[in-house]
Amino acid sequence: MASDLTAAGDELMRRFEDLDDPRKPSGRFQYPLQELLLTALCAISAGAEDWVDVSEWGEFKLEWLRRFLPFEQGIASHDTFSRVFAMLDSARFEDCFRGWMTQLCPNLAQQHIAIDGKTLRGS
Repeated sequence: MASDLTAAGDELMRRFEDLDDPRKPSGRFQYPLQELLLTALCAISAGAEDWVDVSEWGEFKLEWLRRFLPFEQGIASHDTFSRVFAMLDSARFEDCFRGWMTQLCPNLAQQHIAIDGKTLRGS
């Protein structure tokens, strides 16, 4: 089972290899982009609605996340998630995400799934 999880995590990270880390020119960052991506994607899939939720979910699931990546510095703050995701190339992120989703759900390829935000917020 653990090897299946690791393989799934490796495949997810491969899908996002082409996404450039906007912090690379400075070389000053504590949290690897792959760790931020993995945490955010898992947390949002689990229901996180903002960066505070993502960071808190990551803290709660840190040992589980370490099955996939080292997380040597632990989980980033909500400010770090917000800052890094704001700097990402959104078009490139979308391409990577679509590639991952197409692999996970091949029957849904090229289909549009409408999600009503009002329903999600309980309005």
